[in-house]
Amino acid sequence: MAMIEQNISGVKLEKLRQKAVKKTKFLKKMPKVVFVVCLLLVMLKPRNIGLFLILTSGEELDLGTIRIGTLMILGEIL
Repeated sequence: MAMIEQNISGVKLEKLRQKAVKKTKFLKKMPKVVFVVCLLLVMLKPRNIGLFLILTSGEELDLGTIRIGTLMILGEIL
């Protein structure tokens, strides 16, 4: 098959470039948005709300309880 050469005008090329820039910006923001949404969904589970309130209550908790609680919350996210 013979390759067909196609001349692209400067205007069309600039429009394609602008579309690519918009898509790239959108895709760069997506992981942060997905992480925040997942974090909020995990925190809204009743079990995790209670756990989060216990961890942030300000009472003196030993480090083991705090570590286990944070690991449980992180495990739910993953």
